[in-house]
Formats: sequence, structure tokens, C-alpha cells
Amino acid sequence: MSDEPLRIVCGNPNCKAGLLIKNAAKLTDVKCPRCGHVNPLRQPVPPPPSFDSGDTTVLLGQRRSAPLTTQAAQDRVGWLVVNDEQTTTQTFTLQLGTNTVGRQSQQRPATHMIITHDEYMSRPHCTIDVRIGRSGQLEYILRDGALVSGNWKPSLNGTYLNGKEPRLSQYDQLFLDDGDTIQIGETKLVFKAGNLTTSQQQATKAVEAMDYERTIVSFKRQPSTTSNPSNS
Repeated sequence: MSDEPLRIVCGNPNCKAGLLIKNAAKLTDVKCPRCGHVNPLRQPVPPPPSFDSGDTTVLLGQRRSAPLTTQAAQDRVGWLVVNDEQTTTQTFTLQLGTNTVGRQSQQRPATHMIITHDEYMSRPHCTIDVRIGRSGQLEYILRDGALVSGNWKPSLNGTYLNGKEPRLSQYDQLFLDDGDTIQIGETKLVFKAGNLTTSQQQATKAVEAMDYERTIVSFKRQPSTTSNPSNS
């Protein structure tokens, strides 16, 4: 982690105050001065649990006597569902750890690749880290860009959350809540949390019943000097 200040949003859903943290590299967590919630700072993401048939399985911080398949564990993590006027519905199952999301590409694949004609979406475009928090509950942290060849590469055209500007900065780590809408390029995706939705099918149906979030930026209507099709 660099010595540059870190900007995060308080993880308390009733607070969500913006926090600017100096000397973040020396801290493991920071207390929100508004509500007192303790926010972890870029803790290493735990690897997915192993699922050997002879071992007990750890899921969401709880011990289970019966093993679960890898797919069963993933089905409890969460989903991203494309909910956009220009792109067909696609549902992606999140996994514990790092999830990169972006345009389909064989040369620079993301964890979850969207089949799209959206040329303003990078490949990959944004990252969602899924980790088990101190309370034993899953936490979902959204960042713009992705780690490419050992270096963090921001998206060309930005990542937006819930129809709000400005785009996420290089310091932003935003905690996602169920139903949040993420815009990458001109495409919108809805996040569904695994603790509130029981299956991929239920997540897809719930999102299809939602209204579309407004598109923050239509790059095709911007001057070519300010936004360009993404080759990233």
C-alpha cells in the first residue's frame, strides 16, 4: 500500500460517511468519527475454503459437519446481474476473493466477462473484493480498475455507483449493499447479496423486476477529446 491518503466509505449502512485516511499503510482499521464503526483497511482477502469430502467446511465463519460443493458455497456469496436497456440480461456468480468485471476478451480476460457491444467498457473494468468481515458476515468492496500484470490499472471511462457522480477515484473503496447499481462504460449491473437471495435464478428475477437506473454518462454524446472507446 502506498503512503497516499486513502478514501473509503464507512461500512455502517446507517452512516456511510466519506472518510479520508492519512498514513493508511500503517493502519489495519479506522474508526468512523461519526458513528464509531470500525472499518478494516484493505485486509488480505481470504482464499476460498477448501471442500475435501473428509473435512468439515467453514462457510461464513461457521463450522459445518457436512461438506459442501464449491458451487454450493459460491451460490451463497452473491451475484451481479446486467440490468441495462442496451444489453441482454446476464448473471454472474461472485466468489470469495477478488472478482474482476469487464468486457469479454480472450487477450485480457476478467473473472466475469460481459458479452456486450459497449466499447466504452474496459477489459477488465472494475474489481469487487468479497471477504468475511470481523462479524462473520460477507463484505463486498467495489473499486475502479483492476490489477494487470502486477500494476493497478484504472478503467478508461470510470465506474459509477447508484446513478451518482463523480466516478470512483483511485482511492475509493465502496462497500456494496444489496440492490446497488454499478455502471461500467454505458452498461449497468445490479448487485444481489447472498444473504438476502437464495439462488441465481431468484437474483435474476428480482433484478429483471427492477426499473433501470439512469445512465450517468453517455460517452457517445461526449466530445471525442474527453472520452474514447476503451482499448484497455
